[in-house]
Amino acid sequence: MISTSGTTRLVALGAAVLAAIALAAFLTWWFLVRPRQAQTQAATSTASAVIAGHGEKAAVEAMGIQQDVNQRRDARRALTSENDHALKSAAGASSPVDPAFARAFHNAVCLRDAYRAEPDCEAVQAAGGRIGAAEADAGSDAADR
Repeated sequence: MISTSGTTRLVALGAAVLAAIALAAFLTWWFLVRPRQAQTQAATSTASAVIAGHGEKAAVEAMGIQQDVNQRRDARRALTSENDHALKSAAGASSPVDPAFARAFHNAVCLRDAYRAEPDCEAVQAAGGRIGAAEADAGSDAADR
């Protein structure tokens, strides 16, 4: 049998071993794990700040692009409106137009890139973009010139 003093020694030795293991675990955490956690957290914070900064920059640039697109669209609409008004208020705007001239003009306009997608230009595009000669108006003296 083990004496009381032997048991006390074993308990004291066991407590000392447990304390040494706990101290070793704490020192390992303090010197190895904690610095890496802090480093990882700092890197994550830095990366998040960089990403947020670039995201904000991209959003500002996107807003600038959208404003530019809106300004160009508004300028096109204003120009279209001005042109429409100028055409409709020009001298002779209400006079009849020779149908052959109107067709030739329409076909020529349909060949422009800006009008190729218009539904009434499909026939001109289907013909390979070719337009025929305008027919003379039977009632005009343009054929005699």
